[in-house]
Amino acid sequence: MFIFLVDYWMPQWDSEYGGLQCVVAENEDQVIKILSEFVSEYYQRSFPDYKEMIAEEVKRSKRFKLDSSVPFEYGIVKEFIT
Repeated sequence: MFIFLVDYWMPQWDSEYGGLQCVVAENEDQVIKILSEFVSEYYQRSFPDYKEMIAEEVKRSKRFKLDSSVPFEYGIVKEFIT
């Protein structure tokens, strides 16, 4: 299990200043799935390639291995988005 520190996927001019999403997951595919679930229908229509945009940020993200003796739940742990 890892914690991924992912820059917000939305272009800066649309999200004002960007942001950071911290996600606990097993791998990049799971992070993409988790983050995609929180994209509103409005932004899905505005950015039809949002999954690819998220995937690019996930690929560039920093990630850290978590202690396997501690149980962690999958999902967004914390986020700051403007």
